[in-house]
Amino acid sequence: MAIRLLVCDVDGTLVDSRNRISKRNKEAIDRLFASGVSFALCSGRSLRDLEELEKELKLKERGGYLIAANGNALYDCRTGKLETENELDFSLVKKVYEVIKHEGLLIRVEGLREAYESAPILLRPMLALYRKMKKNPFRALDFSKCLKSATIPMNINKLIVIRPFAPNHLKKKLEDLYGESLQVLPVGTHTLEIVSKKSDKLSGVKKLIEKRNISLSEVMAIGDAENDLGILKETGLGVALSNAPLSVQSAAKAVADNRKAEGVAEAIETYVLGG
Repeated sequence: MAIRLLVCDVDGTLVDSRNRISKRNKEAIDRLFASGVSFALCSGRSLRDLEELEKELKLKERGGYLIAANGNALYDCRTGKLETENELDFSLVKKVYEVIKHEGLLIRVEGLREAYESAPILLRPMLALYRKMKKNPFRALDFSKCLKSATIPMNINKLIVIRPFAPNHLKKKLEDLYGESLQVLPVGTHTLEIVSKKSDKLSGVKKLIEKRNISLSEVMAIGDAENDLGILKETGLGVALSNAPLSVQSAAKAVADNRKAEGVAEAIETYVLGG
């Protein structure tokens, strides 16, 4: 069956370690739109963190989509319509925060367009480096000042633990304490993301294809991490990149070479455009 929609992960997939899209990837996406195939960025990033890529790829003009916050938000770039779900309860967020604070780690509390942060003094330079690496376009507020409040002035979609010293230990600890409500996802080697148990990229993709009257068998997904497993397994063609862990590669139907950060182009050229 022909591919009608491509959903593409961002970090480690579409962009390189410096948050850049290669020329070959851009050209392949241009050709994808020209062929009539729809396109959606599908990321764990907040909606605000995807805005620069939305502009770079001209998704508003072309009618693309953003599936943000690990499937918790679906944004139609052309119309500006936004749908959200699976926000985290603030009382649970505060409990998780205390666990992470006790470990002496950096934490970022994210909504779709706002963020709060907390970091021990010695680790604040690392936080500044993280912001620079992500080219974060919005200022984060001090989360510790919100802890005495009963509410927070935004809907919380996820927590990010930046550069945990023993990620497997912290992942197990949080899952043992709050695993019924939360899932803890390793993202690369630098972060853990904590989201609702109900959150996953596949749910965002299903919401989009329902609106577009597209079947899962007509979707190609490209990704490189554990939070991409659902879309790689369940879509018509799941393509993992060569930088993905072996467990992710083995779950996909195909693997594309990403040594030059051009794996997205290789997948599009091979499986959609036919070379």
